[in-house]
Amino acid sequence: GLAKNTSLTTLHVSLTFNNNSDLSEDWAPGLGDGLAKNTSLTTLHVSLTFNNNSDLSEYWMRGLGYGLTKNTSLTTLHVSLTLDNKSRLSEYWMRGLGYGLAKNTSLTTLHVSLTLNNDSDPIEDWTRSLGYGLAKNTSLTTLHLSLTFNNNSGLIQDGMPGLDDGLAKNTSLTTLHVSVTFNNNSDLDEDWMPDLGYGLAKNTSLTTLHVSLTLNSGLSEFWMRGLGDGLAQNTSLTTLHVSLTFNNNNGLSEYWMDDLGDGLEKNTSLTTLHVSLTFNNYSDLSKNWTRGLGDGLAKNTSLTTLSLTVNNYSCLIENWTHYLSDGLAQNTSLTGLSLTINNYSDLSGDWTRGLGDGLSKNMSLTTLSLTFNNYCYLSGVWIRGLCDGLAKNTSLRVVNITVNSTYLKVSEEWFNCICNSLAESNTITALSFTFNDHSGTSEVLEHELRKHFADCKLSPSVNLTVSLYGEAAVS
Repeated sequence: GLAKNTSLTTLHVSLTFNNNSDLSEDWAPGLGDGLAKNTSLTTLHVSLTFNNNSDLSEYWMRGLGYGLTKNTSLTTLHVSLTLDNKSRLSEYWMRGLGYGLAKNTSLTTLHVSLTLNNDSDPIEDWTRSLGYGLAKNTSLTTLHLSLTFNNNSGLIQDGMPGLDDGLAKNTSLTTLHVSVTFNNNSDLDEDWMPDLGYGLAKNTSLTTLHVSLTLNSGLSEFWMRGLGDGLAQNTSLTTLHVSLTFNNNNGLSEYWMDDLGDGLEKNTSLTTLHVSLTFNNYSDLSKNWTRGLGDGLAKNTSLTTLSLTVNNYSCLIENWTHYLSDGLAQNTSLTGLSLTINNYSDLSGDWTRGLGDGLSKNMSLTTLSLTFNNYCYLSGVWIRGLCDGLAKNTSLRVVNITVNSTYLKVSEEWFNCICNSLAESNTITALSFTFNDHSGTSEVLEHELRKHFADCKLSPSVNLTVSLYGEAAVS
């Protein structure tokens, strides 16, 4: 079998239990013995699904853990567990894996996925064994932790104990992905992230962190406190991705990003920050949510790249970029800014005014990329603030503007504003303007573009390219 095989490099083990009894503790020793003696396997996938009404024994992973302690060839391990029942998960179910991880010297990548499809709370101590393994392991460089809760209960306070100590003591991990999805009707406790934050504060090897959160209920303004505290004290992290998706009609606290801003303000190692927000609801986006981000930008001296994506289903009316103004104006390290707006309603509000004010005063930005994926009309005064900022900025060298529009109706003011601001710039050396019209009447759009840009007195060094959907470029 596996013990004597010398050619197998990848193994997938998938088991589904459709019964009302416990999983015997003796099923896994065979896999463990084989893994312990095998010298060729590099990738192992273990997937377990329980469609029953009984508890999961703590001993089921002992065999796998034993195999890890002896194996010297395995580099990638995927462990996936799905519970479709109304019973509790033993807090010690990961003990075997933690023990094996602590003694293994070859594993570099670990994926742990837990899905609970029930009406009960997850036991809070299940991550202690994982933390123990992390603290002792010296080979792991990448960890993916994915948690999905499809139930009617919330994540209990301090939901990841042990992970803090594991991260704090680990010296090999460079990349961490934490994804938490709540498809339920209950709130997320504001203190669920302290363990991650504490570990981040003490860790000295981590360079990249991805945090993804999806939920269907209200979010407290304090939920990011742990991450902010960790970011403030960490000295190794260079790249941070924060992705938030809200699938509800409840209000989002307008100050939820304050803690992230505090961390950004004190951090001295972070160079790249990506923030992606998706609002799958029909409520307005508060103008104050960027306050923390703006305050952090104003005082941060290490960040060079900022990427902000907003997927919104309601009107972008308020000046939500207001707080970005001071941040951009005072920041002296940022060289690249990317803003993507995926809007399914109206862009007509004066929401770029703060962005424009910040651009007009910033002296470090060299590259600006703006993408507007709009499914309504590109009319209104929303472009004015941006145009004023582009005209007054003295550091920008490269500007990329992409507009994907479903409707043709674009006001004449829109074209004039863009043209005049670009003509006034004395520093822009490379300009890419892409307009993808999906309305089916691109010949009208081409006529408008030619008319408005023909008299635009752009610098000779500026290369203006306008592309139409399904059409040749317009020079």
